[in-house]
Amino acid sequence: MSKNDELHNLYKNICGCRICSKMDREKSLRLVQAVNPKSDVFIISQSLAANQLRCSGVNFFELSGKLGSTGGSLERFLNKFDRTVYPYQEVRISNSVAIPKCKPGYLSVYNTEITQCYPGKKQVGRGDRTPDSNEIYKCIGQGFLTREIELIKPKLLFLMGKSSRDSFLKHILNVPYPDLLSTHIS
Repeated sequence: MSKNDELHNLYKNICGCRICSKMDREKSLRLVQAVNPKSDVFIISQSLAANQLRCSGVNFFELSGKLGSTGGSLERFLNKFDRTVYPYQEVRISNSVAIPKCKPGYLSVYNTEITQCYPGKKQVGRGDRTPDSNEIYKCIGQGFLTREIELIKPKLLFLMGKSSRDSFLKHILNVPYPDLLSTHIS
């Protein structure tokens, strides 16, 4: 079975997962053609955003084909290292919308999430709800994240945000977050 076939099967399993009752159940199947299986940089975010991968099937892009705000900020950062959130090939997400392929000389990064669902809006205040520890534990327990890492075999893991960092260290590496940054960078 090819790596793309394995990723497609994994994405079908992720899309079909409904084990967390508080998570929003709506999500699009991630589009394999938007993923560069040879990515050397692997970014792990907290959870799905309300109007991007969850709706379009492509990380950081809305159904309109527009790059979301987090994707835009990340794009500017990654471009400093000849990396991009844009797919390595053009990806059609509907009959009328296509996401262009990345610029020549740039390599597409791979992005996934600690929790593979959208947690919904906060009950009080603005923004999205942070997945709770039980939701994180359940999602990591499904093996989605470890399987993605096994398939992509990245050279660099980039943990985007406190929730991703803490969850990855605790549940994947089984180590506590170090008190000092120098301890973390050995």
